Amino acid sequence: MAWVLSFALLTALAAKIQVPMWPVPLTLQTAVVLLAGVVLGPVAGAASQVLYLGLGLAGAPVFAGPVAGPGYLLLPTAGYLLGFVPAAAVAGYVSGPVGRRGLGRLVAGVALATAVVFMIGIPWLAVVQNLGYAPALKVGLVPFAPGAVLKGVLVVSIARLLDSRRGRLS
Repeated sequence: MAWVLSFALLTALAAKIQVPMWPVPLTLQTAVVLLAGVVLGPVAGAASQVLYLGLGLAGAPVFAGPVAGPGYLLLPTAGYLLGFVPAAAVAGYVSGPVGRRGLGRLVAGVALATAVVFMIGIPWLAVVQNLGYAPALKVGLVPFAPGAVLKGVLVVSIARLLDSRRGRLS
């Protein structure tokens, strides 16, 4: 339970490390989300993100923007945030348990989990901003793709280091 809380709080901290962009800021949150799934496993990783979202929807200032509470669901970033829960689960499930995962499984888990965030975030962005799908891709994916690759490499590197040292946290 302490690790679930820790990753929820790390996600909140990562939200505050950002490059302002329109309509969605570039943050380090997705790196923490992916790492939560890979390190904690699918259930605890997803639970950490449910807790993070719950804190924000309850009004705690954990999101990237200056507001919190249920009204945040009306903002362009909400779809990406909602994608954090299944993304953490996918990262943990696909990467597999320590000792039985190789580099290929880890990369696949991180890549698929990243895709999950975009697959939920971009349609939400399109609806909230009243954009067509192509313009939503242009503002909600294209500027973030290079950063997503870098975050993926970072997460895989950290996970490999942790795997070599101690395995999944419990």
